[in-house]
Amino acid sequence: MTDSHAHEAPAGGHEPPTDSDISWDDRNRASRVASVSLVALASLAGPAIFGATLGSIYGPAGAWLLGTAGFAAGGYFISKILDRLYVYNEEWSSYVTNDPIFGHNVPYGPGFHFAHFWEERNQAGNYKLHVVTKTFEVTVQTTTASVTVKGSFQYRIDLALINRFIGISASTVEEGLLAFIKSFLIEELSDKDAEYSRKSITETNKKLKEKFVENEAMPVLEFEHQYGIVTVNLILEEIRLPQEAQQTRNAVDEASTLVRVLAQLSGMSPDVYTQRRENGQISDEQHNKLLDRAMAVSGNNARINVNTFEGNSAGVTPMLPIGNP
Repeated sequence: MTDSHAHEAPAGGHEPPTDSDISWDDRNRASRVASVSLVALASLAGPAIFGATLGSIYGPAGAWLLGTAGFAAGGYFISKILDRLYVYNEEWSSYVTNDPIFGHNVPYGPGFHFAHFWEERNQAGNYKLHVVTKTFEVTVQTTTASVTVKGSFQYRIDLALINRFIGISASTVEEGLLAFIKSFLIEELSDKDAEYSRKSITETNKKLKEKFVENEAMPVLEFEHQYGIVTVNLILEEIRLPQEAQQTRNAVDEASTLVRVLAQLSGMSPDVYTQRRENGQISDEQHNKLLDRAMAVSGNNARINVNTFEGNSAGVTPMLPIGNP
C-alpha cells in the first residue's frame, strides 16, 4: 500500500519503538517548540512588562516591584497550564492527542515532547507498544486426513502508523492475521498427506516466517499497513493428526516395534523372523511364547496378533488387540 506521507518513517521502525518512528507530517516538532516558547514568553514577559510599566509611575522601585510581581504571576499561570505544554511517555508507550484546529490526531512516542496547549487529551489516547502474543488452532484438510495446527503469533502497534490503529479493535487485527495464516496453511498443506504435514513442521515454520515476518511482500504488508501493526513473530508448535488417526498410527508403531522385539528375542533380524514365520519355520506355539515374553518385557498386558501381509515393507500387519494373555 502506498502511503501519502512524504517523510514517513519505515514501517516497523526501531526496536524498541522510538519517537523518531513518527513522521514530521504526523507531528511537526518545530511548530510545537515554537508555540511553547511563545506561550512561555508571553506568560512571563507580558505581565512583567505590564507591571514594570505600571509601576514606573512610582519610580524605579515601583517598576521593579510590580515587574517582579507580574513575572511571578506569569510563572504561576504557566504552572497551571504546564501539563498542556508537553507529553511524556514511558518506554514502550505512546499517546495520541487530537488537534481541533487542524483536525487530525497527533501521535507521541516514548520520552518527553513539547505539545500545542490546545490539543485535546483523554485517557483513551494511551496506547501500549508492547508485543501481544496470541495462540491459535486451525484445522486443515490434507489429501489423507484433516490435521490440527497449533501455534502462536506476536504483533504490536506500528508507532509510525499508529493513527491507522486507532479505532481498530484487537479482535479485528487478530482475526485478520489468523485468516492470513489459515489461508497460507491451506495452500501449503492441502495438497500433501497428513503424515508429511506432521513431519514437515520445521519447513512449514520457515516458510511462515519468510512470508509473515521476514519478507515485506503483499498481501501481509498491506494488511499491516492498513491496520497499523507489525508482525513480530509467528511459530507453529505442533501439527497433529485427528484422535482416530493418531490411535491407528500409534497401533502401527507399536506393532512394528513388537516385531523388532520378537526378532531380537529369537536372535534374528526382523526380515528373517518374518520370512521364517511365513514359511512355517516358526510355529504358532513358538511365536506365542515369544509374544508373551515380548509383552512381559514391554509391560504390555494386551495380546496383539502379528500376521504377515504381502507388500508391507515391514513384512507385518498390526491387528487390534484380541484380548488378554
